[in-house]
Amino acid sequence: MSKVLSQTPDAIRKRAARARASGIMEMIVVAPVVAEVAPATVDAAVEAVIAGETFTHVGYAVSKTGKGAVRYTNDKRRTRTLVRAGCTDVKFIELPAPMSKEAIDASEFIAQVMPAQEQAVA
Repeated sequence: MSKVLSQTPDAIRKRAARARASGIMEMIVVAPVVAEVAPATVDAAVEAVIAGETFTHVGYAVSKTGKGAVRYTNDKRRTRTLVRAGCTDVKFIELPAPMSKEAIDASEFIAQVMPAQEQAVA
């Protein structure tokens, strides 16, 4: 006798153990059906990879050792992570559209997050 299952691996193992105890010798695991992806979605994903990584937030933070650095991220919560790590002078701004590092560096957004003394040196 066979029994068809479509569950998580833990659930499958538990059911297999119960099935062996009740005399079922063969179990068939069915993989979930994956929806078909539209070609336009695949093309857009490929173009994004070719274009390079993009970011939605840019910021500046000074590490525990006193070294300042420009930070790129896709999540505003990165501020909290940096503060927990001991960084100071943490400031992030949201970009109007996703941008690559090169585009961000060439724009005025870096000037908005850098401290005044760092801008004078750079």
